[in-house]
Amino acid sequence: MAKVKKATKKFNKNHLKGAIQKRKAAQKVKAKIDKREARKQERTKNAAATPKEEEEEFDERYKDMSVDDFLNGGFEEAENESASDFDELDAVGDEEVDSEQEEPVKKGKDGLKKVGKDASKHKQELESLREKDPEFYKFLAENDKELLNFDYSDEDEISDDEIEASEDDDEEEEEEAGEQDEAGSDEDDAMEVDDSDGIVVTKEMVSNWEKIIVEQKSIRSLKKVLVAFRAAASSQDEDKVFAYKVQSDVVFNKLVIVALKHSVEIFDHHLSVKEVPEGKRKPLPSTYKKWKQLQPLVKSYLNTVLMILKQLTEKTMVQFLIQESEKALLYFACFPKLAKNYLKALLHQWGSAEESIRIVSFLAIRKLATTCPSPYLEMCLKGTYLTFVRNCQSTTIYTLPMIQLMRSCGVEVYGIDLNASYQHAFTYIRQLAIHLRNSMTLKSKESYKAVYNWQFVHCLAFWADVLGTYCDLDRVAEVGESPLQPLIYPLVQVAIGTIRLIPTHKYFPLRFHVIRALIQLGRKTGTFIPLAPHLFEVLESSEMKKKPAPSTLKALDFKLHLKVPKAYEHTRVYQDGVLEELGELIMSYYCSHALSIAFPELVLPGIVQLKRYIKRSKNVKFVKQTQQLIEKIEQNVKFVEGKRNAIDFSPHDLSKVKTFLQTTEIESSPLGAYHKTFMRLKEQRQQLLDSAK
Repeated sequence: MAKVKKATKKFNKNHLKGAIQKRKAAQKVKAKIDKREARKQERTKNAAATPKEEEEEFDERYKDMSVDDFLNGGFEEAENESASDFDELDAVGDEEVDSEQEEPVKKGKDGLKKVGKDASKHKQELESLREKDPEFYKFLAENDKELLNFDYSDEDEISDDEIEASEDDDEEEEEEAGEQDEAGSDEDDAMEVDDSDGIVVTKEMVSNWEKIIVEQKSIRSLKKVLVAFRAAASSQDEDKVFAYKVQSDVVFNKLVIVALKHSVEIFDHHLSVKEVPEGKRKPLPSTYKKWKQLQPLVKSYLNTVLMILKQLTEKTMVQFLIQESEKALLYFACFPKLAKNYLKALLHQWGSAEESIRIVSFLAIRKLATTCPSPYLEMCLKGTYLTFVRNCQSTTIYTLPMIQLMRSCGVEVYGIDLNASYQHAFTYIRQLAIHLRNSMTLKSKESYKAVYNWQFVHCLAFWADVLGTYCDLDRVAEVGESPLQPLIYPLVQVAIGTIRLIPTHKYFPLRFHVIRALIQLGRKTGTFIPLAPHLFEVLESSEMKKKPAPSTLKALDFKLHLKVPKAYEHTRVYQDGVLEELGELIMSYYCSHALSIAFPELVLPGIVQLKRYIKRSKNVKFVKQTQQLIEKIEQNVKFVEGKRNAIDFSPHDLSKVKTFLQTTEIESSPLGAYHKTFMRLKEQRQQLLDSAK
């Protein structure tokens, strides 16, 4: 038995299955062509396709083209190939050859025998076609002689010369694929072909592509950039083979920058996107006539952007990618699945990256919500809230600024469309109420933990900020009552229920967090929330009446705690901290009503409680601060009474009661001025402490 040559083995390994599959595919397509031609002959004697039919077949082939085929040269082929029946047959055969590159190849005599059988069968079919339809046979002879020149018998074998020739042809095709450039001359010198498949991209190649893109708005050069862009993004996937290879970080960065800077610009140019008047929403790119031609290229670009966004770790590149990809938001909106994945990636960066990346991510999220139609607004509202909740499980001195930033961003997103925001706010406030009800009903340690945690408290503060911002008195005076106004009452009820769940001294820090949020809500919306009983309950608690134990512990930072650490219980440090926080909250609460026509009656019980505590307290520092607070409150009472004596309406005239001192700045009142000075000094003291850390 003769020794099998190396070339034969190589052909069996690399080309045999492809040849078999190509012929099978050709036979199937040819059978379809025969049926179609038979139907045409019944209608007309002329077997040749009309120009109109050719154009329709071209459009159909272009429409069904996959992204990979498109980026690997299908776009150019669609422009240059004729739309004849044989071209369709050849194109399908090429697709099968491309797809077989990733499949294992069978070897041996069985495969060679099958080739011979297929070739013999193919020859018989062509002879039959020659007798039945001589005109179509003549058409095939003119367009592709190779199809008609199969001369294999069952006993024939593929010669070594043919194998070597086929290998040479493949190598020539690979070289020609890398030389297709519309500039044509300089790029040949810049190309490097590695031992494995794929052209190594150089910086000169990328610069040349960019020059052509900028000067000629070339879609072909952009396609090359995006093929290399995709290859760079998929460099870690060893199973995939691409036309280009990126082996340098410098080239990778250059390629990413060029693709991000120019892709959307070229898409807009070829779609003839027009500017719209300010305040009017832009139409989606999918509404333009040429969208079907560019759709595969756009989709490939967006997919690659998502891949790169997940892989990049360098902060400056991530920030640049998000900023530039923001230009493609309308293109993302044309692909709902890609838009959803893009939003997820943005939310991930917004919730986990450094501040600068968080900000650009949020700006992209906000633009997606404002510029793209439904359902992207709802997705952004839900995504921002849930991301905020996930990232506020733990509050430390390092995470608190991030949580506050995310809360401010979330509040801004919920102001885009208040009607849509109402549905989400109602749902999530109701969830908080359900958690609270379950805790009150079950009364177990686990049920209490579902409420007494940072997530729950931050959620209360979040919704208090949302309602306070968009139900603000000044805003209501300008645009009317907010759709969110009905949610104030249920939120306040949930917050007060949270305070009352475990009203012990251990959870005074949590109480202070909730009360502070409610004070801000009441001040902004003009809503009266009876918080004085919950404040003075702390003053009258057994913890504040007991003699504290001396301690050398450092002062407790109430911003970072919901429950007092065990080491601080019953100590002088904890008692002093509680009294300091309590004094600030009492002042803030009464200051929020400093211009109310009912201020004298409102503060009377509080003044009595404070004076009673001063008499029995031995805490000199707190007694002194409380005396100053009482003095300012009494001065404010006289201020309001003086203004009230000058009015000419009764308490029954509610419309005029609401306008009482409405134009007066709160800082002009005695209590308001004192509160402003106190908060400024506290802020300065906090800055000094932060700088010392």
